[in-house]
Amino acid sequence: MTHSWPSAERLAVTVATMGVEVPCTVDAEDNRLRVTLHLPGMLSLMSGPIAAIVEKQGERLMLDDRADRTI
Repeated sequence: MTHSWPSAERLAVTVATMGVEVPCTVDAEDNRLRVTLHLPGMLSLMSGPIAAIVEKQGERLMLDDRADRTI
């Protein structure tokens, strides 16, 4: 995984595994984060389930209250 901050509002991430690279961007907007995945060939056939996972995990991370965590 590699990442960079092209601007204060944009995170660019590339996830690579098994010879497949998936470039992503995360844009911070006023009241939400917009995640864009550029799925190659065969992975595009699974865009629905991938989008559902990204949305579910993104909501979980955004709503996570770290004050309630115990170590």
